[in-house]
Amino acid sequence: MINDPSCLPSSAHPHPVVILHGTSANMWEFNKLARYLKDEGYCSDGINYGKELLTAQAIVPSLYGTADLNSSSEEVAGFIDNVLEQTGAEKVDIVAHPQGALQAKNYISRFGNADKVDRVVTMGASLHGTTLNGSGDFLLKLVTAMPSLTAFFASTAAIQQLAGSATMAEANSFPDTAAGVTYTSLFSPNDTTVTPNSASYFSPVPGANVVNLDAEAACSPDTPITHPDMPAHPTIVALTKWGLERPTDEVLPSAEDCAPLA
Repeated sequence: MINDPSCLPSSAHPHPVVILHGTSANMWEFNKLARYLKDEGYCSDGINYGKELLTAQAIVPSLYGTADLNSSSEEVAGFIDNVLEQTGAEKVDIVAHPQGALQAKNYISRFGNADKVDRVVTMGASLHGTTLNGSGDFLLKLVTAMPSLTAFFASTAAIQQLAGSATMAEANSFPDTAAGVTYTSLFSPNDTTVTPNSASYFSPVPGANVVNLDAEAACSPDTPITHPDMPAHPTIVALTKWGLERPTDEVLPSAEDCAPLA
């Protein structure tokens, strides 16, 4: 259901939904979400970006999002611009899982493309780097002592997303948000990969609309929402649609918005 060439933007849903996966992941993790969005009239486009060859993970063909973050940002930007050109749409919406949120931020704030994006919905976003549930400081010391070895085993993208890294310091120098764009960040206290939850918060600039939402507190799902489960978790799938459609003055989803999908 992702990259369906027969799906074209409509008056009801004029913005293609660009799906950006996370680290050591791929766009197919969003198949459930993409099928649901298609049933709701949306078109979804995705890219498997950031394939690093000099890492142990390169032996697994389905793992992407391992390359240098800034290099991947160029790749993602080219893809989004191509989606706009191919569909004739004026803007896209972006749905992103951890690293994908950083890629969305770079596209909008770093590359100055706020006029090409209407909405951003993130899940477990690593916007400000992760402490990895308390192990981040130790890992940063390993990175300092053995940069090539840690990059080989963990991937360049993974170590760049550690809180306190030089890459995250650079990323944090750019605004999280931009005027005219509507942002919804979904996070969970059961996410032990991107920690603390505040690492996923968007800080609004004037003119940006932002909701940072604890999905478990808002919706009380039957099962915990863990980091790997987010792209296909029924509650997150439902809340993604809410994020794509919520009125800008609405900060909490209704029970109907939270309803798990059949």
